[in-house]
Amino acid sequence: MTDSEKINYDYTDEESESLESERSQCLSCIHRDSENPMKCKAFPDGIPIIIFGNGFDHRYPFPGDGGITWFPKNPNSIHPLPYEDS
Repeated sequence: MTDSEKINYDYTDEESESLESERSQCLSCIHRDSENPMKCKAFPDGIPIIIFGNGFDHRYPFPGDGGITWFPKNPNSIHPLPYEDS
């Protein structure tokens, strides 16, 4: 499985804690699915691990996201990655 493939399986508690302990950008995104934290409006079949693991800054478009990118859950939400200079 490559990083860009969608992850669509139930994580064990240990796996989920490990991923979330790295402060995924997804945790502060308004589009995150409250029922299944590994899914969102942009990726209803599963968030690509490259995005959930902060290997790709989802403030920028990603193939298959339907134009839905990271947006703060609340006004005080801060994206964990610095902006890249173009």
